[in-house]
Amino acid sequence: MNVGVSLSHTPQDARSKVYYITYNSIKYYIAECTGGDWRNGWRVGECPDKLKGASVKVITLENCEQWSPGQVSASCKTLISSTISLTVSPILLIQGGTVTISGQLSPSLQNKEVTIYIEMNNSPWTVLGVTTTNSSGQFMYVWDVKTNAGVCFIRASWSGNYDYAGADSPIQTITIISAFFIVLLVITIALACLGVIVFLISRQTKPEIQEPSPPEIPYP
Repeated sequence: MNVGVSLSHTPQDARSKVYYITYNSIKYYIAECTGGDWRNGWRVGECPDKLKGASVKVITLENCEQWSPGQVSASCKTLISSTISLTVSPILLIQGGTVTISGQLSPSLQNKEVTIYIEMNNSPWTVLGVTTTNSSGQFMYVWDVKTNAGVCFIRASWSGNYDYAGADSPIQTITIISAFFIVLLVITIALACLGVIVFLISRQTKPEIQEPSPPEIPYP
């Protein structure tokens, strides 16, 4: 697989005719990444003859993560698997509160970066923050919730290293309630209680209507 890159200028270090493809009126220069170092391997703008004229498949990134702190790497050996757990508390809170996000990386590696991702109201996944593991492989992140009310999803991820493959945690769900909704609910309950009290008082103070007594019949 080759990757095409859009540049502001034509590549200057290509040792042959610069090769590119055009998509949506934009030139994408071939950026082969194999073949040794930059002196002996392929350079941006160069393309192997057998790949020239090959069909192009465009993979758009609209629904992908906008940024990832991890690096893409390859290994000639099979990496050891790893796992990462995730806990959030509380799972239901009022807007403006705080959420504690914690978890455990296994194996218990110290000073490893763990990235916290968030998906809010069907928006794409974005980075919420980055934290590091302690000597026991545990991590914690405190989130001051200032986002809009709604349902959000949280997950944690680490990129792995030379010995261990990276891992993603299970996804946790948090429901954020609007502070305005809480105030409105409290006012509604207070008004309902006040209406009940007024009704009960009015029933107690309502004068009773006495039925007229039958006329007395005089004795002869």
